[in-house]
Amino acid sequence: MPLIIAFWLRVFNGVEYLDVIVPLVIVNGFLLGSLSVVVLASLALRLTGRRDVALASAAVWAFLPYILYAIFGLHRDADLFRDSYVPFMLWANGLSDGPSMFLFLFGLLVALTALEEKNGWLMALAGAMFGFAAVIRIHTAAMFAPLFGLLLLKRDWRRFALLTVGTFAGYLPQFWYSAGTGSALAIPYIQNWFGSGSIYGRGWYLNLKNTPFAPQFLLNNTVGLGLRHPEISLPVLVGAFVALFGFIHLWRRQGWFRASLLFGTPLFVFLFFALTFVFAEDPFRFTVPAFPLGIVAGAYTAIVSVEWAQVRWGWTGAHPAKQHASIIEVRRAPEQR
Repeated sequence: MPLIIAFWLRVFNGVEYLDVIVPLVIVNGFLLGSLSVVVLASLALRLTGRRDVALASAAVWAFLPYILYAIFGLHRDADLFRDSYVPFMLWANGLSDGPSMFLFLFGLLVALTALEEKNGWLMALAGAMFGFAAVIRIHTAAMFAPLFGLLLLKRDWRRFALLTVGTFAGYLPQFWYSAGTGSALAIPYIQNWFGSGSIYGRGWYLNLKNTPFAPQFLLNNTVGLGLRHPEISLPVLVGAFVALFGFIHLWRRQGWFRASLLFGTPLFVFLFFALTFVFAEDPFRFTVPAFPLGIVAGAYTAIVSVEWAQVRWGWTGAHPAKQHASIIEVRRAPEQR
């Protein structure tokens, strides 16, 4: 993100952050924010093959700041939450979360297109988007890591290699900057754990005592959060149970790869950040990266659950056979069998 701010400072001859906050808000909030709705809808269609899920996901994502505004009204500190997180969700505060998330979503869409069209250049381009997203905000790496893992499980070595090369290429600006100013591995939260330099009188080092990840963080950040806020525990548990139905349903319709990517990515992102000490400082901000694909997974689960209930209990007057056909007639993924 400092590289982007430096660019705008250069363009507008500014000297500090406040001098470029207006173009940052316009680009992040209006341009990238608006485009992210289209990108998420396209992603939903690629992953689920259903237009209704794509439209529902886009609608929820577009109006999510206003939905949260209403929900925050139920909290005793409503004004504080609204002032802090509604502009944050609108990408209207100039922070790095918005553009990095947009690059991740766009990169994932390009990666899925590359898989369908068997295009290696597109896969490398997707990796470059991931890498530059990590330049803007290193936390984005947790969002695209599941795709790497699934490609390994799929034993798609060629696309894994192309995605990896592209990611390193996209991250090169940060690597070059870090190498020129100190350590090439000067990465937030990680540099004191694994890096290089002369501070200890040696080259490369690995110091496990300073790792930002620990099982006790996961316990405190999940169980502890649930105990502090019991009003969210039951909805979360019910939602997780229903999401299992959506996962199995999508697996049968679109294959294990897409089902695992859609439902596994939000879960991985949440658990990854819950394993770190930063989650406790701002649980909402470090849960937001799970929102986009989580919304798609939620929309898919809700729609197929309603359709299943219509068939099971005959909620509509249509013939059961026709209702069942409407459930299975979806855009199937030819390469993910």
